[in-house]
Amino acid sequence: MTQILLDRETLKPLVNEVVRQTLAECREMFESQPARLAWKEDEAAQLIGMQPHQLRDRRLEGRVLATKIGRSWYYCREELMKLFADRRRA
Repeated sequence: MTQILLDRETLKPLVNEVVRQTLAECREMFESQPARLAWKEDEAAQLIGMQPHQLRDRRLEGRVLATKIGRSWYYCREELMKLFADRRRA
């Protein structure tokens, strides 16, 4: 079996392109949604490819802002896009 060794500088352009495409797809997905101000926690998590508990943890850590209405937490598009962009840098 042949081993392929890649260094960080070789992979960086590929990773950046994948992230760019993923962000573009995420924007398209948000834009295709009916005009909404915010999404409930479970919906928001699904939109950005996280589990609801992961999104909740980011909110509790202060990494994403949300609004509580009644018993539910709501996330606006801008906050989800910022969180999604931050995830690509991690």
